[in-house]
Amino acid sequence: METLCYQTLPDQNAFILRTGTERFLQFGEGNFLRGFVDYFIDCANERMGLDNKVIVVQPM
Repeated sequence: METLCYQTLPDQNAFILRTGTERFLQFGEGNFLRGFVDYFIDCANERMGLDNKVIVVQPM
């Protein structure tokens, strides 16, 4: 399995937001957070022309 990074994303045909502003700090990486909360941030980026990024931190 390849490590997920900016170098491997073009091979996956994924949306790349390199110049985005890091505005959200997310504690945890569960399915709910990725599938629900991050979805709203993604929709806001697409519909409103925002460039926000989410930083994910593993909880201790």
